Formats: sequence, structure tokens, C-alpha cells
Amino acid sequence: MGEGFAPSGTSAVSTAADLGRFAAAVLAGTAPGAAALDPVADADAGRIGLAWSVTEIGDRVVTWHNGGTGGHRTMLALDREAGEAVVVLNDTDRWIDEQAIALLRGGTATGGPEVGTVGWTTAAAMVVVLAGSVAMLLRPRSRLYLLGAVALGLFALTVLLVSGPWAVVPGAVWTGAAAAWLACAGLGARRWPALPGGSGGLRTAGDVVTLVFGAVLLAAAVVTA
Repeated sequence: MGEGFAPSGTSAVSTAADLGRFAAAVLAGTAPGAAALDPVADADAGRIGLAWSVTEIGDRVVTWHNGGTGGHRTMLALDREAGEAVVVLNDTDRWIDEQAIALLRGGTATGGPEVGTVGWTTAAAMVVVLAGSVAMLLRPRSRLYLLGAVALGLFALTVLLVSGPWAVVPGAVWTGAAAAWLACAGLGARRWPALPGGSGGLRTAGDVVTLVFGAVLLAAAVVTA
């Protein structure tokens, strides 16, 4: 946890040495609450105890727990049968579970976290939507059109925030994109007093469709976030 978070009292502070001593105590059976590691229910990763996951990986049964706060990530993995443990700490918001498991199995994990095809496709689509929103904001033809542009932009930013490839792309990219979009929205808002309500004729119907479509997408993104 960064020093700036300390006054809030929101998180525990530990070190690799502390976690190493804790892992040794768990393996030795002297740590209090050791029964929490025993699996009692099924889980996506195999079985789970009290916040401890138990997963069969190759020929090993790995008991593990991970966590993160304030731009930090930690992974503690144990092979109780072999009497081995690995602690990995990371001072970014990227998960390091793969690296910890690889070390426990006696190997190395040179690759970082991956983003699947769906993740990249979604991100690319949202970038296109965001770019379209910017173009609309910079050249609004009516107030309805401008509101539709705002709704579409907020939708794209929401989806990117929740589902973007931030395991491999710095979060500052989203912050920069959001700041640039807000600047464009501000420029569009300055033209509000001079804009007509609708574009006139069939274009007004198009403006309404754009606004409704954007609002529905934004509402869906917020509800499912």
C-alpha cells in the first residue's frame, strides 16, 4: 500500500518478509486459523476454504490467496504437501498469479497477463465509438445530436473502464482519453445556446434515434458495470 493511503486506515500493511514468516507458519501448522485453508465448497478455480482457493495444477495441489489495493498486487501460493510457498508482491495494478504459480512449480513465467480476442475487440469497438462521439461533439448540428454524442461517449468510457485491457495497458491511457473527451464535450457545450433543438426534417428523427440509442447503451453499461 502506498504511503498516501496510510492515513485513511483502509488497508493492512505487510512486507515480503512478514508474508514469508506467515507462510512458514502455515506450512508448519502453527499459524492460527489454519483450518481456513481446508476446502469446504466448490469454486471456479477448484475448491475453496475460508477465502483460500485450492487448485490442482499439474501434479500439485496449490493453496493460494491473492489481493490488491492502492495500485499494488500480492499473491501467496502454497504447496502444503511439498512444504513449499511463494510470495510475490507487485507495485502496479497488474495481477501476478501466473508468476507465483510458475515459481512454486519450479519454473519461470516470463510472460505477463494476457487479454483475449474478445477483450481486444471490445476495446477497439469502444475506441471507435469514442472517436465518433468526439467528432459529433466538435461538430454538433443540434441539441439533440449533442446530447446523443455525450451519451455515446459516456457509454464508451464506461465500457472501457470496466472491461478495458488494463492488465496490459496502463490505466493512465483511460484517464488521458477521458480528459480529452471531456475537453471536447466542453467545446460542444459552449455551442449549446446557438444550436437548434433538432436538425430539421428527417435529421431530427435521426437525432432522436441517436440520443435514445446512446442513452439505452449508457444505462445498460452502468447497470452491468
